Amino acid sequence: MGLGFVVCAMSGTVVLLIGLHNAILVRRLRQHGIRTSGLVVDQTRESTDSGHYWKPVISFTDQHGHTVTFQPGVGGKGYELPTGREVPVVYLADNPEKVKVDMRRFTTSQALYLVVFGLILLSVAVAILKAG
Repeated sequence: MGLGFVVCAMSGTVVLLIGLHNAILVRRLRQHGIRTSGLVVDQTRESTDSGHYWKPVISFTDQHGHTVTFQPGVGGKGYELPTGREVPVVYLADNPEKVKVDMRRFTTSQALYLVVFGLILLSVAVAILKAG
């Protein structure tokens, strides 16, 4: 087994597990989450190789009256939310820090991308193993 196989297999496994963990969280939020509205209160600038984008900072009040501020796990084109916009959020009652913007592109895309990328890395590992 070569280094390429080990790197792809380990990376693919980690990315896949993170994606599955995220998918389980989304499922828990859909089944047991508390839905409320949040407000986009700020933006942070995120830089990538292809430029930069603005990632929203969202604040909401949980069922106990505590203010929770968070940033969605995903960002980039298609994920912009203007400051001042009210957005639906869903969080776990026992842990309001486990929160997502309650819009399909925010809830499912991160888990989906991670699972697919993890599977691609594992497929490359299998191809390397078969070629070697």
